[in-house]
Amino acid sequence: MRSIKINSVGINADQDIFSVATDSGIRLFNVNPLALLSSVSKDLVGSVGFCTILHRSNLIIFSGAPGSKFPSNTVFVWDDKAKELVLEIAVPGGAILNILASYTHLIVVQARKLHIFQFPNPCKLLRSEEVGLSQKTICALSADVTFPCLAFSGFKNEIAHMAMNKQGMLLATGSIKGTVIRIFDTRTCAPMWEFRRGTDPAGLHCIQFSPCSTFLAVSSDKGTIHIFSCRDSKSNVGSTKKNLLQQFMPSEQRSIAQISLEPRVLTLAFVPGSSTRIQSIVALCAGGTYHRFSFGLDGHTNREGFDYFMQLGDEEEFWTQPL
Repeated sequence: MRSIKINSVGINADQDIFSVATDSGIRLFNVNPLALLSSVSKDLVGSVGFCTILHRSNLIIFSGAPGSKFPSNTVFVWDDKAKELVLEIAVPGGAILNILASYTHLIVVQARKLHIFQFPNPCKLLRSEEVGLSQKTICALSADVTFPCLAFSGFKNEIAHMAMNKQGMLLATGSIKGTVIRIFDTRTCAPMWEFRRGTDPAGLHCIQFSPCSTFLAVSSDKGTIHIFSCRDSKSNVGSTKKNLLQQFMPSEQRSIAQISLEPRVLTLAFVPGSSTRIQSIVALCAGGTYHRFSFGLDGHTNREGFDYFMQLGDEEEFWTQPL
């Protein structure tokens, strides 16, 4: 099978579908069980830099990669049911670095600006915000219609990554050092928890709340996924080693489970486990690999599944191409 470059991977708000932007188009997959749902060829959408799906609808939102037939400063909406482009939004200010979408808003992220649109009907610009000069503006959007909430980085901060829970009530921020994760109440801005990922500096790749907001997962370039409990603080301190660490860092909580994996985790998704005490998490990595692990509150983890998700798309494309 030919190698296809993965430009980005996104996960929907329910964490049951992930989208893959590649140099040969777009592919949508079911998270659990892993299955190819749809693909949009390069002939239709060009090389794609970023893409996301609006919940579990037929609307795929994307921007072109550098060198694509579509400009990299334009957002396109593809209706996968009608098999056509239904919306095009050009924004001044350079290439698009990220796209966030909910049932009420569309957020277009650039290095110096962040554009907030009402979405999808009607789609209109509400406001644009100047943001700090960075390669990737950090922002997070809630999926809850009743409590729409947007957070983004300012001009001077030490934040390298952030994530919001599905309900929009909790905001997690990761420091540039990558050692500490802080959780805030978005309604009051009050700090709620402080989680210790480690003591050595690390580049954070992904922060993800579980859909029920009970757990938070963090991946970094150390090749480890840390899972924290956001409900029971005592469960974050399970072993003797962790208890000794708490004596020196009493305000910081440790992870309930750790998973060693390849360094470049693109996104994480929580999926239903076998019981209330055994949960599962999926990691999607830069090499096109799919990993599913179960974890318990006692810190025990177990590999449940492994696959190459891009090979599923390649096989589908091979068998459906006309002779």
